[in-house]
Amino acid sequence: MRTGRIFWGLILVYIGSIVLLENFGVISFSWHVVWKLWPILLIIWGANILVARNDNRNAGLLTGIVTLIGLVFMTVFGIKEIKKEGRWAYEESAPALSDSDDWESGTNKVYKEEYTPENKKAILSVKGGAGDFKLEDTTAILMEALVKGQSVSNLLKRVDTDSIVNLTMISQEGKKMLMPGDRFHKTDIKLNPNPVWDIHLKLGAADVDFDLKAFKIENLTLSGGAADIKVKVGERSRMVNIKAETGVSSVEIKVPENSGCRIVNKSGLSSKSFDDFIEIEKGVYQSKNYKTAQKFVNIVLKSGISDLTVKTYKD
Repeated sequence: MRTGRIFWGLILVYIGSIVLLENFGVISFSWHVVWKLWPILLIIWGANILVARNDNRNAGLLTGIVTLIGLVFMTVFGIKEIKKEGRWAYEESAPALSDSDDWESGTNKVYKEEYTPENKKAILSVKGGAGDFKLEDTTAILMEALVKGQSVSNLLKRVDTDSIVNLTMISQEGKKMLMPGDRFHKTDIKLNPNPVWDIHLKLGAADVDFDLKAFKIENLTLSGGAADIKVKVGERSRMVNIKAETGVSSVEIKVPENSGCRIVNKSGLSSKSFDDFIEIEKGVYQSKNYKTAQKFVNIVLKSGISDLTVKTYKD
């Protein structure tokens, strides 16, 4: 019995099971924990190498036990982190409205946060599970969001510190079982284009479509389990820093053709498409104009089994 086959077989079964359970809304798993606990994978791998010399039934059994213990450990902490976040409780910014269109027997909720010229910097954190998230329009106030959902509770908190505003929005799904392709809610977000924005997304089985051309983006972090993420950044900031950490996801990032772009790809078994870029060293790619550009986009990709695309566009 080949111990290597047992090891990789369990890993693939584990990833597939976690993604399937997330898609059906049975669990919420923090893929970020996998990156925190990556030394466990080294321990499992090392233990398998030690027993690989004894290619017999006992060696195979020991390999399976060690691998299962490590995966169970990661699962417990991954689910626990999501549950810890789910205990946050914030007041809604606006009362619920009656639903009149897309979602039958659902509800519409509107969230609004006021803007003043003193709000020079704003940080938006969006956390949720299965949903559709869209951002492309501007607003005269600081932020507004329309949420159309089924069995979903949305929580919003604002914290002002000097000229910096922190906005945290959490979408908590109900207990309804998801069918493949279902989403609990649709969230349309609008932001004020005047402040410098940091945007942090921590989502599960979500669809994300963020057109950020109109905004001054400084930092953008993307974290998803089985997410479909599309983002487009513009040239309103001198430097945009993007970090994507995903599990089994599709990630597409569009950057302006005139901006110098650098990609550091630290992904595992992911497919990649960086056709507009030159590989200058292993895992590092640059646009041809990186050294002469006036504005820059720096991208760091850390993914499990994902489809990664970075491309340029003309205005």
